[in-house]
Amino acid sequence: RRQVRRALFQKNLCKCLTKKVTKIKVAHGIPPVQAIKPATPN
Repeated sequence: RRQVRRALFQKNLCKCLTKKVTKIKVAHGIPPVQAIKPATPN
């Protein structure tokens, strides 16, 4: 039960972080779709 709670917390934290990162990148003029996806070498 404790592990589940921790996993949920980490999930929420991850969501929060991606939202923040997206906001920051949008502020820098990068499209949101690109901001959410991890950087992949093309």
